[in-house]
Amino acid sequence: MTQTMALALTTPAGPVAAGEAAAIQSRIEATAAAMQAGDLDTVLSGYVPGGLVEFAPGAEARGTAALAAGYAEFLAMQPRITFDGHKVLVAGDLALHLGAWTVEGTAPDGTAIRDGGFSVVVLRRDPDGAWRIVIDVPQATAG
Repeated sequence: MTQTMALALTTPAGPVAAGEAAAIQSRIEATAAAMQAGDLDTVLSGYVPGGLVEFAPGAEARGTAALAAGYAEFLAMQPRITFDGHKVLVAGDLALHLGAWTVEGTAPDGTAIRDGGFSVVVLRRDPDGAWRIVIDVPQATAG
């Protein structure tokens, strides 16, 4: 069951609209849907050009070319991604998305894969109003 939790924060300019949290959650879900569809171009369009993804603890990929290489391998497993809740915090043109997830797919040898974790994603609002991912840590850990 998917749950949604959006926090409205009070800033000097006033409370952040629930629509902002919904737009950020929508970006996360659209990126996950593109992964499930194997649509690398759409996945990459969700990131800023110098974006960073830590595909595994200590394995960082920076920039479009590195993200494309990392995601090509991930998309090959035909991932099916589900979220178990969303938490969104917004401060001006920056946002933080927190969420537990599960992924199922198929390894190159045909073995079923099932994994899960807790992700931390930092997003930035572009001048056109679109939210894009700056830092993505799908397997967030304390160490």
